[in-house]
Amino acid sequence: MSKRSSFVIYDSWGKMIRNMPAEKAGELVQIMIAHAIDGEEITTDDPMISAMFAMIKDKLDEDGAKYLAKVENMKNNSKNNSERNRTEIETKSKRNRTENSGDTESVSVSVTDTVSVTDNESPTETKKKVKKEKAPTLTLDQMDSMIDESLLSTPLLSKIKDWVRYKQARNEPYKEMGFKSLLSQIHKYEMQDGVDAVIDVVDLSMSNDWKGIIWEKIEHHNKAQPNRGQSVDWSKV
Repeated sequence: MSKRSSFVIYDSWGKMIRNMPAEKAGELVQIMIAHAIDGEEITTDDPMISAMFAMIKDKLDEDGAKYLAKVENMKNNSKNNSERNRTEIETKSKRNRTENSGDTESVSVSVTDTVSVTDNESPTETKKKVKKEKAPTLTLDQMDSMIDESLLSTPLLSKIKDWVRYKQARNEPYKEMGFKSLLSQIHKYEMQDGVDAVIDVVDLSMSNDWKGIIWEKIEHHNKAQPNRGQSVDWSKV
């Protein structure tokens, strides 16, 4: 089984584990980690632990397959977007050379830079005309697709789509690199503080008409409600 960096422990599993004797619970969690993260199969002679893991294994494998599929889709989309951007830039460069062919001789410097030399200019009088291609902004459909293919939990997907529409209404569209960074940041805070905390801070940012998501509010929110966003310390199980 392929390795992955994390896995979900559902509330029903947590209740089941908490009702087990501490030693057996610890052994079950070790078996789950080995299977989901390292792709290793650990056997046990304890019939209770074997029965518990049998109830969990299929869902672990299903979640793992979805996770790895999302990672692969993100890699493929990134490659396709790079190819599309390169094609668009090359097309614009060819069009510029065609438009200037009557009066100037265009010399290509790079994909995004061009140097034009007029017939009447000597080499010492040649002026470099550099044109930088600006990265295009993303459409709502493109952002929705990137959100759906992200590693975010299902409850977060619609909330982040609300956020991008809020930004569009403010005439503050995202570019590809910036939006990828945002999704990565949201995923980090989801893992660190929990889904509910991230949803709350996004709602707070929109309701206060803030330009960005104020992540410092998650820490303040968790201090007010200490049970939100906490993770289980499995070393104490």
